[in-house]
Amino acid sequence: MNKYSGQALAIVLVLLIVGSIIGFALYARMIRESERVVDEKASSEANELVETTIGFMSTLGYDQIKNENVLWQINECTDVNLQSNDGCRTNNLTLQEVEDLLQEMGIENPDLSDFERDINYCVMELALYSSASLGITIDKDYSYPIFFNNAENLENCEITFTMEKLEEGTNSFVMSTFYAHRNESGELLNYKPYQFEDIVGFKYGEEGGNNWEEYTTGTDLTFSSSGTYPIKKDLESTLYAIDEIRFKSLGGKSKLIWNANSDCELEDPLWIEVGATCGGNYVGKSFIMPEESFAPPMFDYVYFQGKGGLN
Repeated sequence: MNKYSGQALAIVLVLLIVGSIIGFALYARMIRESERVVDEKASSEANELVETTIGFMSTLGYDQIKNENVLWQINECTDVNLQSNDGCRTNNLTLQEVEDLLQEMGIENPDLSDFERDINYCVMELALYSSASLGITIDKDYSYPIFFNNAENLENCEITFTMEKLEEGTNSFVMSTFYAHRNESGELLNYKPYQFEDIVGFKYGEEGGNNWEEYTTGTDLTFSSSGTYPIKKDLESTLYAIDEIRFKSLGGKSKLIWNANSDCELEDPLWIEVGATCGGNYVGKSFIMPEESFAPPMFDYVYFQGKGGLN
């Protein structure tokens, strides 16, 4: 009898241990699931906060963001700091500080109170860089333009472009140039009629032909009064000055970097990073703010697939 009682007690103990293990496992799973839900919600809030802030900034003009008073509030940033590799960055901004900064940029009564939970539940960071020094990433079949319409001393302007292949599938890029005739006050009179050499294709490491040229990553493409590519063109007794240079990447991503002297009087596009941390979950996004808006590549009047002749 004692033998069977001992066996029953052992069985009960085993069942208790197994039940305890199962119970702890279920409890741990519930805790992890609860934490996952909380993290997902916090991450979603951080993402929405970043999108909302970028939405506010996207309604602004270039000069409103690149304003001395605005820059000074980003860790006493100046235009010189923007040109450095470190750029200008400020961290751990409260939502009230972000609202104040947006208001300084020109947004009337920005409201981020929907994201306020506890004190410092959401904090933000903002960074500004000069895109010319970092380079512009051009996605597949997208283009990026550089405008010269505000330059007053184009005669002495010299600007050098380089392109870098970023993906295996990237096979080439196209450089389109647009020349314009303006009066003394800078008013546009007309654009130069299209010529065959105005649009040139470059193949990465491949032999050219049919208006395609072989290109080695990092090779300089220089525009100047005496460079390979002219700043001004004389056509039918009318002098046209370079107005826009547009680069399009084919097959994959490319990076565009340029360096210009002061006579070109170019404004560098701003590379803007916006980040938010809500409940310990970080989300960051970046975008480019050009000095002037430009037409997307779907409005280019030249369409091709990177093969055959370029006319």
